[in-house]
Amino acid sequence: MNGTDKKGIESLGLIPALLSTEAAARFLGIGRTLFCSMVSDGRMGPLPVRLGNRTLWRRRELSAWVDGGCPVRERWLELLTLGEVAPGAIGKIVDF
Repeated sequence: MNGTDKKGIESLGLIPALLSTEAAARFLGIGRTLFCSMVSDGRMGPLPVRLGNRTLWRRRELSAWVDGGCPVRERWLELLTLGEVAPGAIGKIVDF
């Protein structure tokens, strides 16, 4: 396996912690266009992680967001601030 093998982590039985936009949309069972629309208009609660020039999404946060009823971003961020999201559902949010 080399560093460019995108299927490598799953072939090892590992679940990636971060998902591309396409994979995040598939994870939620929606299309990329709807996913991007939800991000743009604030219906998508979780915020992405930026690694270099990549935009990635935390799998655990997406799951927690769904478990929380898919609140809009403003409400989701409020829930995070108030600590009302299940412990361990997401990692610490850091702004760079």
